[in-house]
Amino acid sequence: MSEENPCDADSRTEGRHVKPNQGIWKNKVEYILSLAGYTTGTSDFWRFPYLIWRHGGGTFIFAYVISAVIIAIPVYYLEVAVSQFSGRGMFDVWDISPIMKGLGIGMFLINLEYVISAPTFRLWIMQYIGYSCMSPLPWKRCDNPWNTPACVDFYNTPSETVNSTLNISQASTSEYNMSATVPKMQVLAEEEFFLHKIPQISGSVYELGTLRWDLCLCLLVTQDTPDIRFCVRVRNTEMTLTQDTPDIRFCVRVGNTEMGLTQDPPNIGFCVRTQYTPDIRFCVRVGNTEMGLVSVSTDLEGVTSVTTHLLQAMYVLTFLPLVLLVIIWIRTLVSPGAVAGMKYFLTPNLRKFGELELWVQAGFSAVFSLGTAHGGVMELGSGASFRTSVLSASVIPCVIDIFGSIFTSMVVYSVIGVMAHESGMQLGETLFSGNSAAFVAFSRAFSFFPLPNLWLVLFFLAFLVATSDIIIIFYEILNRCLQNFVPGLRDRPKTSFAAMFVISFLANLPFCTQAGPYFFQITGWYIASWGVFLMATLECVTFMWIYGGHMLDENIKMMNGTKMPHIIRFTAAFVCPVLFIVILVIGMARYKPPVFGTYHYPSFVEGIGILISILPLIPVVYWIMLCLYRNRGAGFQKEGLNKLIRPGVLWGPRDLDVIGDFQEVAAKQKSWSQTAYYNLTGRHREITRSETCDQPYVMTKMI
Repeated sequence: MSEENPCDADSRTEGRHVKPNQGIWKNKVEYILSLAGYTTGTSDFWRFPYLIWRHGGGTFIFAYVISAVIIAIPVYYLEVAVSQFSGRGMFDVWDISPIMKGLGIGMFLINLEYVISAPTFRLWIMQYIGYSCMSPLPWKRCDNPWNTPACVDFYNTPSETVNSTLNISQASTSEYNMSATVPKMQVLAEEEFFLHKIPQISGSVYELGTLRWDLCLCLLVTQDTPDIRFCVRVRNTEMTLTQDTPDIRFCVRVGNTEMGLTQDPPNIGFCVRTQYTPDIRFCVRVGNTEMGLVSVSTDLEGVTSVTTHLLQAMYVLTFLPLVLLVIIWIRTLVSPGAVAGMKYFLTPNLRKFGELELWVQAGFSAVFSLGTAHGGVMELGSGASFRTSVLSASVIPCVIDIFGSIFTSMVVYSVIGVMAHESGMQLGETLFSGNSAAFVAFSRAFSFFPLPNLWLVLFFLAFLVATSDIIIIFYEILNRCLQNFVPGLRDRPKTSFAAMFVISFLANLPFCTQAGPYFFQITGWYIASWGVFLMATLECVTFMWIYGGHMLDENIKMMNGTKMPHIIRFTAAFVCPVLFIVILVIGMARYKPPVFGTYHYPSFVEGIGILISILPLIPVVYWIMLCLYRNRGAGFQKEGLNKLIRPGVLWGPRDLDVIGDFQEVAAKQKSWSQTAYYNLTGRHREITRSETCDQPYVMTKMI
C-alpha cells in the first residue's frame, strides 16, 4: 500500500491532529444562536407556507413535526456530537471512517447548489424594500402596466371574474412579458405584483427573456456583502466592523492600539475602532443602506462595553423578525377572515393522512429545513467548546426552527384568510403559484398598519438580516473547499474572496432573467430530496454502526458526563435508516414533479432537477470505489476493510486531557452483534468468545 493512500487514515503521518480544548464561540448562547440562525435560514419563509398550500393545510404540519422529531433531530444530534468532540468540520470529520470522505465533498456540492439559488430570494426581498418606499404602494391597485384583467384588489372595485383561460400577454401594455397562463379564477393584486413586476416572469422555463439589470445590481450588492456589515459611528466618523470577506478576522482598536480577537472562522466578531468618546451610535449596513439600532452613552473605560453592545445588536437582529411577526399576527386577528385562515392552517384533513406523498414531502422538508446532512451543523459544531451540552445545542435550534416554521406560516395564513374574506375567494384558490405566499401575505398585512411604508421596510430589512446567517455559513464552506483544493489561497484571502465572488455571481445570473422564478423553484425543490436523504442514511450507518453507538456514547460522556438519550440512540441506529430508505423508495415510486401555478415543467427540465438531486452522491460513490480499488487484494478481507472503515491515528478528541480515556475505550472494539445489542438496549453485552482487535485506535498526543 502506498504511503500516500488517501483512503487509509493510518498511512498519513502528517496532517490534522487533535486540537486543544478551545472553541471559537465565546459562550454557549452565541453558539446556539448561530446554530439557530443557520437552521432557520430562508426555507421557513417561503418553502414551508408553499408546502402547506400544496398539501391542504394542517395535515402537513402534523406530518412535518413527526418527521422532524423522528428522523431529522436524531441525525442533527449526531452531527453536533461528532463535530464538537473532534473539533472537525464537514471535510475533516470523516477521519472517523476514511472510506466515507466522499460525504464531505457531497455536502460541499449541496452547499454550492444552495449558494447558487438562495441569493434569488434575497434579491426579491431587496426589491420589496425598494418598492416599499413608494406611496401609494404599487401592489395596492390593479391599474398598473403589469396588471391583467384577472387582477383583484381590495381597495377599489374588483375586476370581473375570468371565466376562461387568459393569456397574460394580452394585458394592457407590452413592455412586460407576461405570457404565462392563469387558472380560471381571480388573481390577487399582490400576487400579480410579485409575479409580473418583481421577476417579470416569462411564459415558460425556456423563455429566458431579458436579463434584469435591477436584479443584477441587487445581486452585485449581495455578493459584495455576503454577510451583514456592522459599523460604529463615532460622531461623524464611521468605521466598518467586519471585513469584506466571509473569512472574517477581527480586532479591537482603542486609540492607536489594536488587539486581535479571533482568527478562526466562521465565528462572527467585529473590528471596532473607537476613541474615548461617549457619543457612539451603532447601526447596521446592508449593502449601501444603513439603519440605526441603538445609541449608547458610556464613559468607555475599555472596549468591553463596545463589544457587549454589538453582540446585543446581533441578538436584537436575530429575534427582530419574530417580534414583527407577533405584531402582524395580533393586528391581523382583529380583521374578519383571520380566524378562518388559521383554521385552514391548523385543521388536518384526515383523508390526506393516508397519502404517501404527504409523508414523503414532510420528510424531505424536515431534513432540509433543519439543515441535516448539509455540513453546516458540523462546521459550527467544530468551533464549540468541548464541554458544551450536546443535547441543548441540538434540541434548542431544532425547536426554534420548528416553531418558527409553524408560526411564520400561521401568520401568513391568517393574512390570507383576511384576503380571501375580502375577495370572496376560497382559501385554497387564493394563491396562484404558492411560492408567493409569504410575499403576498406580508405585503398585504402591513396595509392594516399606520405608516405602512415604514413597517414594510423594517420587516423586509429584518428578514434580509436574519437570512444572512445561513448565507455566511455557505460562503465559509465554499471558501474552505477552495482553499483545500488550492492551498495557495489560504494565505491570499482577497484572491479567495474574488474567486467566490466570480463563481457565485456568474452562477446566479440565470436567476436574474425572467425565467428566474422557475429556476428557483426547480433548484429549491430538488436540492431537498433524494440525495440529501441518502447522505443522511450513510451518516447514521457511519456514526452508529461503523464507529459504534457505544463509542459515541463514551465520547459524549467525556464531554458532558452523561450519555446520549436512549430514544435518540435507538432512532438514529434503527428507525432513521429504515425510514430514510422507505421514504426514498416511496418517493421514487410515486414521484410527482413540482408545478408553478398551472405550468408543468418539461421532461428535460425535470431530468435536470433529478440530476441536481443525485449530484452530491457522485463523489460518495466515486470515493468508495477509489478506496476499494487502491486496496484491492486486501480490500475485501477483514483486515483491509477495517483499515478502510475504522478510524485511524488522526481521529480523536479535541481535548488533550481525555486522550488517555479515549484510547482505553477505543481499544475495546465490538462485533456487529455487540454494536446492535448496545444500540438497542444501551448496555454492553458480555463477550462470549475471545476477540482480537484487528486495528486498535492509536491516538498520539500531539501538542
